[in-house]
Amino acid sequence: MSSLVIDTQTGQASIKSATPTETADIKARNDAWLADTDKRNAQAVLEAWDAKGFTRAWESTMAPIEAAGDVNEYDANVLEEKRAARAVVVG
Repeated sequence: MSSLVIDTQTGQASIKSATPTETADIKARNDAWLADTDKRNAQAVLEAWDAKGFTRAWESTMAPIEAAGDVNEYDANVLEEKRAARAVVVG
């Protein structure tokens, strides 16, 4: 790996090779970011449903309806998707 370095006094650009320590640090940060992708995607699902009005408050109001077995198919699918996404986010 390498970095672009610009000398602020002369304006000259040069390429600086990364040290083994810097390379290992960059690789570790990239690996951590990739490992967290599922959580970011699941959080995006939760936020998308929240933006449509299917918030935690909505889930609370659905609890007695669900317990009575009177949930329509659309709401049941939303609940299932939110619960699956929350399981990924929470861990």
